[in-house]
Amino acid sequence: MKKKLIERRKSVVAVSTTKEEKLRFSSYWSNVQIAGWMRRFINNSKLKDELRNVTQHLSKEEIRNGELELIRIKSIERFSLSCRVFENTS
Repeated sequence: MKKKLIERRKSVVAVSTTKEEKLRFSSYWSNVQIAGWMRRFINNSKLKDELRNVTQHLSKEEIRNGELELIRIKSIERFSLSCRVFENTS
């Protein structure tokens, strides 16, 4: 008796979103919080375990840093865009 071989395939789906997409489609407050959590993660990854911030909520300073991070990102995007426009008109 012959056995039927079944071919199995795996599918991989990769989803990539840019910072611009997240900033455009989310509310300002949630963007500030996301930036704050990302900044905390980066800072915690540089510290020893016992020195890491593991509280459940962001501090005022972390929220402010998240807000500054968003301002920095948008400034870079706008500045680089205006530089490209200026270069094209020269």
